[in-house]
Amino acid sequence: MVSETHRRRLRCSRFVWTLLVMLTACSAARDSQPVDDKRQSANAIASASDAKQPVERKETMANTLLFNASFDLSETELVLTYEVENRDQRDVYLLNRLYRPTPTWVMGPDLIYIHLLRDKATIWFNKKLADIPTDRNVLSPVAPYVTPLRAGQRFKEQVHIPLPVNEYREYGPFPEPTGPPRKRMYKQVYFTLGYYWSVSGMKEKVSQIEGQEVVMPIAPPGTRLQFGELTTPTYSINVPVNELRASD
Repeated sequence: MVSETHRRRLRCSRFVWTLLVMLTACSAARDSQPVDDKRQSANAIASASDAKQPVERKETMANTLLFNASFDLSETELVLTYEVENRDQRDVYLLNRLYRPTPTWVMGPDLIYIHLLRDKATIWFNKKLADIPTDRNVLSPVAPYVTPLRAGQRFKEQVHIPLPVNEYREYGPFPEPTGPPRKRMYKQVYFTLGYYWSVSGMKEKVSQIEGQEVVMPIAPPGTRLQFGELTTPTYSINVPVNELRASD
């Protein structure tokens, strides 16, 4: 008999491959800019708070999506709060429901990709389709589940990241540590959220994965989807991190 774990992985794999095939087919229709360009061109509105370290609040408009994000630093955690308002007439699917199948199944708001950009002392937080490496084969690509955001609606989520921050990537690279982590203070952070738009004829299949409800959009055959990314400007904030020692 096929175990429930195996069935769950098969369902995940089918969803991942369907989404990746659609992404490849619609690469020419992407409405996002490169991360660096988008960060530089974003229209930012900042305000301060009475927290121990100021909360940065920025708003970015991408077509008809209004994107608002903030970071709040305490002694024990960094809290990312982001909100998306869909001002379009179409539904949009946020690629924010990341999951980790091994060693134990994990899926929740606090799961987020964390890239430590060492040469810039910057942390890139992201919830989106993970970039597939070009220097090696990936046998089991991973794609997040989605949050449907209906036309005219808003979605808000908080992500709690324990301090010091540890890197978490989907595909690596994962250098072999040569000693205990090196504690450093990074100076900047930013966040990217992936999404794609609904199309005419789109259907939604609702399933249960490990006791959690997930939505799997199904587009008509041959449909080219429009993917995009919302990226905040870079926030200046001091955040402690653990760097793995690749060499001394």
